[in-house]
Amino acid sequence: MDRAFLIGGLALNQQKKRHAAIVTMAGSGERFGFPKQRIQSGGLGVSLGVHSLLGFFASGLFDRVIAVVREEDRPLFEGELKSIFEGGLPQGLSFVMGGKTRSKSVWNGLIALEDLPLNETYVWVHDGARPGLSQSEIARFEKALVNGVEGLVPILSIPDTVKRIADSKVVGTENRKELFLVQTPQIFKGSVLFESYFRARKEGWEGSDETMVIDRYFDSKYETIAGSPRLMKVTTPEDLELLEFYLGKPAVSRQSPKTQKPSLRVGMGNDIHELVSGRKLILGGVNIDYPLGLKGHSDADALTHAVIDSLLGAAGLGDIGGHFPDTDPSFRGVESLGLLKEVLALVSKKGYAIQNIDAIVNCEKPKLATYLPEMKKNLAFALNLSEDQVNVKAKTSEGLGPVGEGKAIRAEAIAVLNVKEL
Repeated sequence: MDRAFLIGGLALNQQKKRHAAIVTMAGSGERFGFPKQRIQSGGLGVSLGVHSLLGFFASGLFDRVIAVVREEDRPLFEGELKSIFEGGLPQGLSFVMGGKTRSKSVWNGLIALEDLPLNETYVWVHDGARPGLSQSEIARFEKALVNGVEGLVPILSIPDTVKRIADSKVVGTENRKELFLVQTPQIFKGSVLFESYFRARKEGWEGSDETMVIDRYFDSKYETIAGSPRLMKVTTPEDLELLEFYLGKPAVSRQSPKTQKPSLRVGMGNDIHELVSGRKLILGGVNIDYPLGLKGHSDADALTHAVIDSLLGAAGLGDIGGHFPDTDPSFRGVESLGLLKEVLALVSKKGYAIQNIDAIVNCEKPKLATYLPEMKKNLAFALNLSEDQVNVKAKTSEGLGPVGEGKAIRAEAIAVLNVKEL
């Protein structure tokens, strides 16, 4: 892209106003303990990241929407969007790989917009962990972008007293009337935003949001606008409860008694496979170091199969054999975690979100304690859950039966589902 064109085009074309969005959803979730954009809240029905995208498509305002993601998250987001948009992806969507920092991710998103005339385009940069952006807010922000406005930033006043702390001691009180919380989307002329980030990268400097970068390089005439508590950023697990409060109660509360689904559904699953030579031992997607493996048509992952059956049972969708029969050659040797992801899509389509999974592996040998954390992590990742929503235990059968004799491994699981909230 010609930088001279960008710098020379800082005044937005008076005759045409275009819009593009960059949604940053590539964080690692260090404070949350899990990538927040993957979390499927009961109040949303889809991941936080996808829900943060949907408002931009629904508005019909945007020429392009750039989803900046981690490479490993893209299949999840694509799958959710395809289930919403009847098998395809929404027009104007592009996936871009994220950087190690938010600033690098935004830059990658800006590069993906280089085919647009940025001197005629407002770029909305939004956090994928702020899924509460509503159509009314998009319309309100767009209306405020009158000619001559270089940018718009939503802010919230601070209702509480603000103290300045040093070494755990109060050293002063701030004037809260002059202090505000900055939210997203932060909206700027694309040419100004691009040039600011270009200069920042050249200097090796990074800001925590767009206002910091703009403020450093331009005497920009951007304005502020009243934000909304709905635009809160999910940072800790406790924030999810507050988010769902702002987004409203489940749709089930608006259904008639005849069609109303129970708010909770519970399903049980179990599976047992014979231990034989010449097979890998796989449980919860983890390769276990052992001379024997489980016999089966697929990878014979008994733990994952039990979880699959528990989910299908809770959703009233039959059992694993009905969906993935061992008479079908296409499932020979298939990875069970892949089947689990398909079941997640079925459960979601039926109108349920997973609350938690509890599973037990009955195994005399080998000892599984050191493998349990990785099993838990794999199952949580496949189901788009936080790890504290999945529990995996290992027990022996005290020498009783084929499991106790070391001839087989049995797994059992219980799944709890919620009705999705809208």
